[in-house]
Order: sequence, then structure tokens, then C-alpha cells
Amino acid sequence: MIRSAKNIIYFYLIPLFLFFGLDLAAQTYTTNGNCSDWTNGACWTKVDPGNCNPNGSGFPPLLAGNNGNGNNGNGNNGGGNPGGNNGGGNAGGNSGGGNNAGGNAGGNSGGGNNAGGGGNNNNPCEIRVVIAHDMNMPENASFTPNYVEVVVKDNSKLAFGGNLSIAGSTNFQFTIEDESEVEINGTLLVNQGSPSQTTVLNVGGGGSLLVGGLDVNNRVEVNVLAGTTLVSDSKLDYRGNSFAMNVYGNFQVPEVVLRGGPNTQLNTFANSNVSISGNLDINGAVRVLIRDSSTVSISQDIRVSANSLTDIPDEAERDWDVSDLNGVVATNSSMVIVCGDFPQPNTGAGTTEFQPAGFFDCIALPVDFLSFAASLSDDQKSVLAEWATASESSSSHFEVEYSLSGLDGFGTLGRVEAAGYTTETQHYRFSAPVPAGAGGMIYLRIRQVDLNGSYSYTELLSLRFPATSVGEDRWQVFPNPTSGDGLRIRYNGRLNEAEGISARILSFSHASTILASDIQSLNGLLADAFKQAPKGMYVLELTVGTEVSRLKVIKQ
Repeated sequence: MIRSAKNIIYFYLIPLFLFFGLDLAAQTYTTNGNCSDWTNGACWTKVDPGNCNPNGSGFPPLLAGNNGNGNNGNGNNGGGNPGGNNGGGNAGGNSGGGNNAGGNAGGNSGGGNNAGGGGNNNNPCEIRVVIAHDMNMPENASFTPNYVEVVVKDNSKLAFGGNLSIAGSTNFQFTIEDESEVEINGTLLVNQGSPSQTTVLNVGGGGSLLVGGLDVNNRVEVNVLAGTTLVSDSKLDYRGNSFAMNVYGNFQVPEVVLRGGPNTQLNTFANSNVSISGNLDINGAVRVLIRDSSTVSISQDIRVSANSLTDIPDEAERDWDVSDLNGVVATNSSMVIVCGDFPQPNTGAGTTEFQPAGFFDCIALPVDFLSFAASLSDDQKSVLAEWATASESSSSHFEVEYSLSGLDGFGTLGRVEAAGYTTETQHYRFSAPVPAGAGGMIYLRIRQVDLNGSYSYTELLSLRFPATSVGEDRWQVFPNPTSGDGLRIRYNGRLNEAEGISARILSFSHASTILASDIQSLNGLLADAFKQAPKGMYVLELTVGTEVSRLKVIKQ
């Protein structure tokens, strides 16, 4: 049975969090705030556990050819000497060549596998990386197989300018806390699994992982944990028989193409949300299982090939499970919302629903949108929204809304009056300054309001851009999130307090200004202000002379 769903919220913050036990005895690299270049050993503090053979690199080691300028790949730290046409060289250490993370000197390639490693490493340490300050890797990078976790915390951002590869046969976790962010401008490659071993990638912590694309091949399992968001700018396209995408949090992607056998799966759990702005296309004995209270929204069609169809067992039979069914299956209290065409459920055509779960048509909008696009001005100080409608009926106005997280906290940039009633194409254009606190990503949508007050939303668009403030990486605020107790700010560098310090606390509804002569005085005033502030997200704007910085602060 096909029904209509109204006022459906597509994204939620998920309170559930899954804990994955990791080896606490790993060799740990932690940013120290001195600099922001991954391959510069001066940016890191390293702790060796003592119960394994550590590598000698001053920075978290990468596979050969992915070590930037090799600032620390020299004899002083036992590392390799990147060089030659393939970015390899002689792996350092006592033996001149390693068998594991230290690299494998010689061979046909003439270079070590790890320009940062060294020596004969029969018991290599696992590697754990803690990012507590903004960190950049401008080139392609490939983590070595003994990486177990990268933690990004304290509102920090880890940015990769190219591709990032998760090396094969590993169990690896990104823990991205709260408002922290990992951005991969290229492709995240999780495709090194072998016929007998699986590459497992866990993404958790409650923050966001933004990737230009997601390349999965061979035996791969990707787990998006509760409260965490994975956004891919390119379609997910898997062809094989050993892939599982398990979503406990939020997953946004333009299109999903799954082709393979029964071990190729997309599974949703708890209150998760999956948003596909194009088609969901499955071919073969593939299963998409939507369960619990999760929501999957598909802006276009569900396409199920003939070889993906399975007969629905008789309810009297007790020796089967929903996991035995191919195609798209909705169970428990889940919802699959489709704006295009999809096979009629429970007809053997590729979609199955077990009520109260079900498949729902999109709400019929009084406005027929032809297009919606968003861009940044050349100076990246303004956002531009453009949209067109094919027809309008009883349309009052449009509101351009934005969010810094893409999940909640939407504010209004402005309003544009609608044509009301028309069957002719209408073109709309709206521009506004970039909102305070935006940096890295901003999300836009159009709220279309009828004359009777009812409303609906367009799809959500994302814009990527550098931070708009100056000197942002010099300031730190902690603890964050905060209740106000013990809230402090710190300036990394020399600060001329003679110029005075001013702070503005910005939210969607108000702004307050605090003036102080020094950081110590300002800390006390800020702590009192945040104790009295309602829970939510704020932007702390700090001004010293002509330098303006903005930091996100969560009041809990």
C-alpha cells in the first residue's frame, strides 16, 4: 500500500553511540599546536608505549609516495629518505630496510613502503593519531596498515587536499568529536580488502566526515556510527559481493549503485537517516534493509533489476527472515520516502514493506521546481541561491535557509516573494553575506510557503569554502561543549593586550558584546555569560585590534 507522508524531518542528531574497543597501547601522535603540516615533525608530540617496536618517524607515517616533502624522513629520526621518481627511497633504521611499517627497501620499485618508518620491525606498534588543532595534508595520503584510530577533537579540522587511502586488511576508526570535522577534497579509498580479509572503516564521535567521493571495492565494511554524519559529493558505486554499509547516524550521497550478490548490503539502524539526492539502483542479489525507526529519502527513483527479485515467503512459514529477501526492505517503524518512481511494495517487484514500516510518496508540492543551485561569490563573502519554477499555485513566498551542520539549527538568510499563481517559468535569485561562524561547509535549502501558511522544503545543498575569519587557528576555547563552568579561551602566540579585547556571543536569535582589558578578565566574563545562555550552538567572535576570529561553542 502506498501512502503520503507529510512534515517529515529527514535528519536527526542521534543520541546512540557504539563503542569500538581499540588498543590503548598504540604508538600515539598528538598535535601540539606549533604548526599545521602533517609531514612536519615539529607539529607533533609522540608517545611510544614500550611494549612494541615503534617506527622512527617524527610525524604519523604514510606509505611511500604520500609523504609530502619528507621533512622528517631522514637519518635523524630513523625515517626514510623520500626521493626518486616514485617518491620512495631507502627506508631508514639499523638494517636499512624494514619488513613492515618501516618499509621494504629495494625490489623492483627501488623504494621503501614507508618513508617515515625504519628498521626491521617484527612487532610493529599500532598507530593512533590525535588531532587537537587544525591539521592539513595537501597531497594524496595513504595510512599504513597498522593505523587503528584517528581522533579529531576540540573543534578541530583535519583537511586532506587530495585522496586518502585506508590500507588493506585493517580495522580503522575515525573518531570525529562534536563540531570537529574531517574533509577529504579528493576520494576516500577503502578498497584494499583481500579475498579472505575485510577492510573495516568505522566513522564515529558525533562530528562530520566530508569526502569528494567514496571508493569501495573488494571486501569492505563501512559503519557510520550514531550521531555522526558522512557526506559524499559523488555517487556510491559498488560492484562485487563483499560490501556492507551500516548506517547508525547520517549518510548523504548523490546516488547509490549496488551490484553484486547477497553479501552486498546497505543497512540502516536505530534513528538513522540516509539521503540520496538521485537514484537508488540495485542489480543482483543485493539487499537494502531499512529497519528500526530509520528514514531513507530518495529524490528520484528506486530501480531494481529483474535478477534482484525474490518471492515473498508465506507468513505461515517460520523458517525465513527479512534478511533472506533481496531488493529494498522496510521493517519495524522505518520509512522510505521516494520522490520518483518505485516498484509497488509486496508484489515481488523488488520492494517489500512490513507495516507499520512502509514506502511513501513525496508530498505533492504546490510549486513545481525546475532547478535549485547555490554558489559563493568570487571573494567568498556572499552566498548566492538561484532557483526556477515551472508552475506555481497559491504560492506566497520563499525563504532561503542555512545551517552550519546540515542537521539542525537552520536560520533564515532572507525572503523572496513568489509569483502566486502562474503556469509560466519563473526565475528567482537571492544573495546574502556569508553567515557568522561559517567555515568549511554551509548548507542551504529553500522553504516554500503557501498562502494558507503550509510549507515544504527543497533538497539540501552544500557549499564548501575556506574560513571567513582571520587568525582563527590562533584561538582556542575549552572545554567545548561547555556548561560555562571553567570556560576559558587561549591565544597561541604573542597577543598585544594593550589594544583591548572584545568578544561577541552570536546565536540565531541574538548577539551580546563583552569588553575586557586582558584574557584573564575576559575568561571570567565569558564563563558567566555562557552559564546563563540557553543550550545550543553559538559563535564566539573575538576581536583584538584589526584581527577578528570566530569559534563555534556548544552550550550543553
